[in-house]
Amino acid sequence: MLDRTFAGRFEEHRLSERVRLRLAPTRKFKTALVKVFVRTDLDAATATEVAALPYVLRHGTRSLPSKRELTRSLEALYGASLGVDVLKLGEQQVISLSLQVLGDRFLPPGERVFERGLRILCDLLCDPALDEQGALRAEAVRQEKEKLRRFIEGLINDKGSYAAQRCIERMCRDEPYGVFEYGRLSDLAAVDGAALEARRRALLAEAPIDVYVVGAVEAERARQAIAEALRL
Repeated sequence: MLDRTFAGRFEEHRLSERVRLRLAPTRKFKTALVKVFVRTDLDAATATEVAALPYVLRHGTRSLPSKRELTRSLEALYGASLGVDVLKLGEQQVISLSLQVLGDRFLPPGERVFERGLRILCDLLCDPALDEQGALRAEAVRQEKEKLRRFIEGLINDKGSYAAQRCIERMCRDEPYGVFEYGRLSDLAAVDGAALEARRRALLAEAPIDVYVVGAVEAERARQAIAEALRL
């Protein structure tokens, strides 16, 4: 969607062999939007872990270890918003993290909410809150597993979405595209904090990462901030 909307406007940068940054500064908007996409191959054996991971990460970072602290920090950034999602792109499963902040030119002099918000966003992925054993915290995992279970079970009540998903599963039974991006109920029991932390580390070590920045931001400043904040 971003590529189509801003076709020909992106400045592309390679931050590393696996990390690609695309920038589209513009004065048309009062906000800056940052999207981070972590891509991995669709695989039935790992899809459930990957689907649960971003929602568990949304529970906190090492420096902001609770949802309440995260929310308060975002509110202090003039109402910045933070979101996570899981997408299917062809035969890839994609973790999406997003940040929207007010452009600095609309703020009092000296305020730099872009960098502060970006640090929170990147810390969700690179420096999450862990327990004493170095695993993602059990209560956050339990809550998100229950939400994921209810979502998968409730899909049957959305007849259109359920029919489309069942059609894809049957037509692409032996292909990666047939894997549901939110995984399988049968795999939820094996998902725990240690497994999710191992999956997070594996993704950061191996997965291609695409970062898009659009809106009220200076290109060079955004590039430097992302290179510093996205510690891999």
